[in-house]
Amino acid sequence: MGTPLNPAVPPVTGGFSPLAPGSPGSPFDANGNLKPTTPDSVVVQPPHWQRWWHYNRDGFLNLSAMLSGMDTRTLNPGEIPSSAMVAPLLQKALLGGGDTQLIRGSLLALGRLPMNSEAHQVLPLGFASREFLKSNHPPSREAAVLALGLGGDPADLNVLLDLFEGTPAGAKLVDDERVDPRTRAFAAYALSLFANRTSDTASHERIGRALLEVLVLDDHATFELHNAAVLALGLVPLPPCDGTDSTTGPQLGEENAHLCVGIQLGTLTNYFKDEAHYPALRAHAGPALARLAANGLPEYKIEVGEALLETLSIRSKSEAEIQEGAIIGLGLLGDADSDSIDKEIRMTLTRLAQKADGLSARLAMVSLARVSSRPGTNRPGAGTASTLSWLEQQVKSGKEGSDAWAAMSLAVMAHDLAESGQEIPDSIAKTLRSALKRAKTEELATSACVGLGLLRDLEGAELLEARFLADDSQAVRGAAALALGLMESTESIALLRKELDSKKADPGVLRQVSIALRLLGDRTATKDLITRLGESEDVNERSSIISTLGILHDPSAIGAVSAILADAKEDDKLRGVAAFALAELADDSSSVWSESLSTDLTYSTMAWTLESPFGDGSGILDMRWW
Repeated sequence: MGTPLNPAVPPVTGGFSPLAPGSPGSPFDANGNLKPTTPDSVVVQPPHWQRWWHYNRDGFLNLSAMLSGMDTRTLNPGEIPSSAMVAPLLQKALLGGGDTQLIRGSLLALGRLPMNSEAHQVLPLGFASREFLKSNHPPSREAAVLALGLGGDPADLNVLLDLFEGTPAGAKLVDDERVDPRTRAFAAYALSLFANRTSDTASHERIGRALLEVLVLDDHATFELHNAAVLALGLVPLPPCDGTDSTTGPQLGEENAHLCVGIQLGTLTNYFKDEAHYPALRAHAGPALARLAANGLPEYKIEVGEALLETLSIRSKSEAEIQEGAIIGLGLLGDADSDSIDKEIRMTLTRLAQKADGLSARLAMVSLARVSSRPGTNRPGAGTASTLSWLEQQVKSGKEGSDAWAAMSLAVMAHDLAESGQEIPDSIAKTLRSALKRAKTEELATSACVGLGLLRDLEGAELLEARFLADDSQAVRGAAALALGLMESTESIALLRKELDSKKADPGVLRQVSIALRLLGDRTATKDLITRLGESEDVNERSSIISTLGILHDPSAIGAVSAILADAKEDDKLRGVAAFALAELADDSSSVWSESLSTDLTYSTMAWTLESPFGDGSGILDMRWW
């Protein structure tokens, strides 16, 4: 028997829209619903799958790994790596100053340059960031904190811990009487990013200890700080339990207190169940618990699963956001075998997908697909076929909104089956092709396009080309273009090239077409975008082109993008986008820097440090790419 969740843990006292959901001008409100079209409208629209996709797409598309790996080669003698070319430009931009976009972009770019590279010899990250920690301009200070987390330099860990814990040393770093709550929250996110950049066990333990102590013992911790600490705690797993009885030795907050993943799980379970905490905070504990328990001892899975299932029982009166967090958590935890806990998880998710209201039902579809794609060990895959059949029926049902979510869930299921080396049933691609052929709504059409792209279903290429040519929706056309690139439909290159050459191309479609052509091996896309960049006088169009050049990961764009950043006469906003793009071009990691924070997120309720409700780009997830 493994060690159960620690019973002595003390209770805690303390896509396709360019605009962020909930921000001014976005078609979505903070709950993921379409905003009313008239002031007196009372029609409640169903939640749209695009918002879920906005936060979760990175792990499914895997574009960073595919695009950044297309031009890897050994440098010639004396050749300067791209990261070393970028660093002096960032240094000059930071020394020259500018608006929020420029400073934020340059600092985050500096943090994303490869660790131990020549770039950080040119401009040490710690030195550059610490100067901005003292800034009276919060966005600059917060970007500096994130940069230290992204950099992952062992020398900067103490800085991040002092900022997060709000120590006197931390107050000195920000040149103030105390570290303000927002900066402390950003330090929590930065610590999770730091942990993701290092395999050092001692660093993970120091970070985990700090997160636990603030969450449990800091009576002055704010809502923002709790939200950040809960999220981060789920991303920094501590070592497995070694059998130590934590009830007899030093306790949390005392020197040499025992720490293990069981302590983490016990703390978060108490937090999740404690009705004294805001539901919006408890909602984030569900996925965090599941992340920590998913690959641990069987006892952990059972105890966490039971805690999540309890909030989803028929008699449960738990708030909607708590149930949404539990549903997402179950999607990370369960599998398709015949273990009692897994059968109960699938049964509960099926019931919710069929009968729950709004977002809960849709999220249950996705979680059911994820659970059913993991074979398990006790009669592996026993529940896969029934889920597959039910989801296919939902796609065919024609129920507006629900059919699009079911189509996306099928694609997720196929993706996860492939990831685990299992065979993908032919019926999934057939169902999605049929859905795209008959789709009359943008919702279903975009979902089917993305799904066929994830499946790499070349048989659907002709349908996608037809949609790309004839559909009035730019969102559908963009999704179709990306899908053609993902499935490596080389016969579609001429069609996509024609769109790239069009002077009237929609910026969003142009981006998806460029990505598709790059995936198809067409190197002229970068050249054409650089030409268009030089000819355009529209700031928004140029901004979109610059960011697209970064996403493409084509080294041949470094010169043109560098020129934008280096030109002090250029608009600071453009220079900030150029800094982001250069970071993308020089970043050698295989995942999007913010992926760990945005994936499997209870996105219906978020602190302002995660996503700003004002559309000002001040939340960490507002700083993502596209």
